[in-house]
Amino acid sequence: ATPQRLPRPGAMDSCKTTYETDACDVTSIIIGIGLIAGTALAIIPAHLKILSLRSADGVSAHTLLLTNVQQMLASWNMLVLKFPQMQMCHLNEPLCQCNLVALYQTLAQWLLQVPLYYWCAHFAPESEKKQLNRRWQVQMGVLLVGTGALIAWSMFSTCSWSLRLLASILGYVSAVLNIFRLLPQILTSFQHRGSGSISYRMYTLMSVGGLLNVYFQVFKSHERLSTVVSTTVGNLMFFIVLFVCLYFDCCERRRSEELISCADAS
Repeated sequence: ATPQRLPRPGAMDSCKTTYETDACDVTSIIIGIGLIAGTALAIIPAHLKILSLRSADGVSAHTLLLTNVQQMLASWNMLVLKFPQMQMCHLNEPLCQCNLVALYQTLAQWLLQVPLYYWCAHFAPESEKKQLNRRWQVQMGVLLVGTGALIAWSMFSTCSWSLRLLASILGYVSAVLNIFRLLPQILTSFQHRGSGSISYRMYTLMSVGGLLNVYFQVFKSHERLSTVVSTTVGNLMFFIVLFVCLYFDCCERRRSEELISCADAS
């Protein structure tokens, strides 16, 4: 029989040392597969749009940088908290994989999103390329070194107090960054008074998928509080960006066309 999950010790999250059977019912499996596939379908069009336009106008490099940092912290948070589950995979492989779906989705979103910053640097004006390329190289270094260090620490630690504290901090800082990471994009959309090179498909799928992801993490895989808070805040901010872009592209454009029509008529 699968042991019951342990209670959470206050504000600091505990590692996932047991498996959730709810994560393996048919509904959960469908949602899990849909989340991973939807993540790819949401982000890949953003790459294609920038490449087809050969421009990153309207895309905030600051937002992409903050997004990469935020998703890195969120991935590290889940990696640490779910590492004991991964170590026990040999005991029940199917149940293990069901419980790791949330981690796979978070990693997919992070790793697919990261290269967008490279395109932003590649198509940037010459005066900005050097600085953006340097930031890209720093991101890659932190990604590789930090991930390797956390995996090594988790392997040689039995989810110690310090490791759990670090995971909780990573999750809550990720939640705060979820607020600030999209503010530059919102400001950029206001400056351009439209979506620019932003992919509506990406933001729509990320918004709708985010709702499913919150549901899955809360009611199916029963993720820790720091993980769920980060996911929920990020989903809310995606909806705000989508609303701002739709407002300028639809409402403002229609109002401008009406004003032009009235001027022509007079």
